[in-house]
Amino acid sequence: MYVTRKCPACGCWAVFEIGIFCKRATERCTHCGYAMGNLAWDREARQKFEEDQALLARMCERYPQLRNVQRPGDHLKIDDE
Repeated sequence: MYVTRKCPACGCWAVFEIGIFCKRATERCTHCGYAMGNLAWDREARQKFEEDQALLARMCERYPQLRNVQRPGDHLKIDDE
């Protein structure tokens, strides 16, 4: 599964690859390779995922170019955030 969010390592909006294995999840920025592993995939994590998607929708209203960040490796640095 892929999701677009801001990477805490490189500071870019990038596509993250999310792998879910038996109630555990890993996330990896497809731009810089920053990885977070062994995260609990529970109700709180799913809620955070939904909140991230809502934030992305609001950010796309302000920065329409974010809609182009869709495929692994795509990224966008927004300097005035």
